Amino acid sequence: MKLAVTTAMIGAVVGEWFGAPTGLGIVILNTMQNFQIPLMWAAVLVVAAISLTGYGVIGLVEQVVDRRRS
Repeated sequence: MKLAVTTAMIGAVVGEWFGAPTGLGIVILNTMQNFQIPLMWAAVLVVAAISLTGYGVIGLVEQVVDRRRS
């Protein structure tokens, strides 16, 4: 599940590139095309932060479940 959270975020961003009217994927794509490099990196860092937060939450849930099973 930890890997699925991060992969799902990547999939959402790539999916937005191909057909969504709004979203972080569109922000990244538009800023690349308009050479707005600081805004592009800010959006990439937001995506990374969301992915890492999801990974951490799933890791905490995993620890709680392991403690209850022991």
